[in-house]
Amino acid sequence: MMGHVAILSKEPLLPDILADLAARHSISVVNDKKEGASFLAFLVYENEALALQLNSKEKTKPIRVDFLSKELEYFRKHTVSKNQILAKAIGVKTNPNFILDATMGLAKDSFHFTCLGLKVVGLERNALLFALVRDGIMRGREAVTSEVALLMERLTIFNEDFMSWQGEDLPDVIYLDPMFPENKKKALPNKKMQLLQALLGEPSEAEHQAMLLRARQLAQKRVVVKRPLTASPLA
Repeated sequence: MMGHVAILSKEPLLPDILADLAARHSISVVNDKKEGASFLAFLVYENEALALQLNSKEKTKPIRVDFLSKELEYFRKHTVSKNQILAKAIGVKTNPNFILDATMGLAKDSFHFTCLGLKVVGLERNALLFALVRDGIMRGREAVTSEVALLMERLTIFNEDFMSWQGEDLPDVIYLDPMFPENKKKALPNKKMQLLQALLGEPSEAEHQAMLLRARQLAQKRVVVKRPLTASPLA
């Protein structure tokens, strides 16, 4: 996982967030893209935010978690409803105590749940994706917009694998949205998805079966699985 990514910094003194990641996960540090030509992506810190930048000649937007973005502001104000399909799936009208997002990723769905007024615990086993989400939460908590800061207080995250997670309380709902095997007959996914697939790896059928079994054992009310229509069943 870490072998795909290097920290890109032109400054001799790394920002604290990058220095911490480099030390804890033994991530290589390069001064320019030429020096890091063999890496798939770079971790960078720019505009006071942590981002993951694809190493490509094509100009691509960096992957960052920004709960203050105009896109999520519009989503929060105009599209969140208890009658949405996802809200209905998790049973929001039954007032679940809290939702465990067992495969959090970049936390977009976790944010959706907080907008519905729910308490969310998010798990992400990949240290780099977790760092991106944690950085987004920290910036969200410091926001002038009090509503966004309140949403961040509803979201607690852990850099843990769902299969070894031990929470003090059992969740009412467990939400699963794991990476699924790509369709070999279709064109390659976009660059962002290719990068995420490289970081997360392709899960095996056995892993999916074990994950779903554990979710059924722990969830007090229901398990929700998010899958594309063309994907095979989770297990």
